[in-house]
Amino acid sequence: MSALAPSAFRVTQAGLNAISVAQSAQSRISITAFSLGAAAGYTPTLADTALHGLEVFPKTPPSSFVRVTSTSIDVVCVVPATAGPFLYGEIGLFLEDGTLFALAAYPEIQSKVTSAVNGIANSITFHAILDVGTATSVVQVLVAAPGVASELPSTNFVSGPTFIPGTPGAVI
Repeated sequence: MSALAPSAFRVTQAGLNAISVAQSAQSRISITAFSLGAAAGYTPTLADTALHGLEVFPKTPPSSFVRVTSTSIDVVCVVPATAGPFLYGEIGLFLEDGTLFALAAYPEIQSKVTSAVNGIANSITFHAILDVGTATSVVQVLVAAPGVASELPSTNFVSGPTFIPGTPGAVI
């Protein structure tokens, strides 16, 4: 199962501040983890600093990332088939110091099960499309291989479905 972004991801004020500091210092920030929370039905704001609900899937490194445009990236987050069951409604992206970088929420609670009706395990893949403006040069993503920082590629573009507001939140 591939879940597209539940709503537009909102980069938090803390995330924007981290970008600004990195740009001034000519350094980088690293998105190192995502997690799922139990809240839903809200619109993320600049002021958010944490998930609104209890964390139901622990912080885990993203699986991959690609540049979508010159100002946006797609951070791919996979919840394995062995995780669950649990209910969730929000996903947060975190920097290496634990700062909430971006947040998205579904309108309603979703269910993660450990197996489908036919006994086939299901995983969930989230595509977190982030508009970071001209800051793509200072935002890096640390993927599942521990301790390996990867710079955003300049010629790798998203293929396949992406989130479009008003469309279903999942593709099977």
